[in-house]
Amino acid sequence: MELKRNIHMVLGIDDRNSHDRYLWLPTLVGRNKRMTFNEIRERVWKRVGSWKGNMFSQGGKEILIKAVAQAIPTYTMSIFQLLKGLCNELGSIISKFWWGSKEGRSKVSWVKWENLCLPKACEGLGFKDIYLFNQALLAKQAWRIFHNQDSLVARILKSKYFKTDDFLQADLKIGRSHTWRSIVWGKKLLLQGLRWRVGNGYDIKVFIDSWLPRHASFKPISLCRDVNMTVAELIDKDRHCWDSHGLSYLWIERLFFLFLSLYKM
Repeated sequence: MELKRNIHMVLGIDDRNSHDRYLWLPTLVGRNKRMTFNEIRERVWKRVGSWKGNMFSQGGKEILIKAVAQAIPTYTMSIFQLLKGLCNELGSIISKFWWGSKEGRSKVSWVKWENLCLPKACEGLGFKDIYLFNQALLAKQAWRIFHNQDSLVARILKSKYFKTDDFLQADLKIGRSHTWRSIVWGKKLLLQGLRWRVGNGYDIKVFIDSWLPRHASFKPISLCRDVNMTVAELIDKDRHCWDSHGLSYLWIERLFFLFLSLYKM
């Protein structure tokens, strides 16, 4: 208790039995996540319900949805993963406002909400898919932890959740907090597009790691599957450039000999 009082005095904080909220975020997320984050649904529903759809043009509705309705849960979604059912409900509330209502009844939705969330270049309207946007925000947090490993939050998470592992290899174990589960969920999206920047190439496995700049998997397609081959073997150390002979042998000539053998058969 003496140490507790000293900490309160040094930090200048009050002594409270519980802290339900801090910076408008829940300090404790229990098993009933629906109850914890239901406030977001209520806020969106009240805000959208206060707008009379008949008074706005389609352009005005679009601005309200993007600038207000879909911005309400952004702060919380940047820290916590929301339930998929809650994300669907938020999308449903916004969708009903977009299509409007007549005599208290919602009008027909002529286009699926998923199609309206496509970019305008893809014939959508650029609305956010709440569930995917939630994962994208958490992937951004995962990138910050990975890129700024000396930051306070990165050091705290490392000491608690992955003391001996690298952040990218840290897994999700039973009993972890919802905050860590949310970051791991965002990291899954990060890993889909994360790739090596080639330096000397000694730490990059040619057929295991993602390192090519343009490809669906960022990995080469070749008949050779030497799992121990590194990118350093494809670099000419004397001229500091790619070894064109090794590259052509690896990807071109082997395919040529394959086609030739199939032709002879």
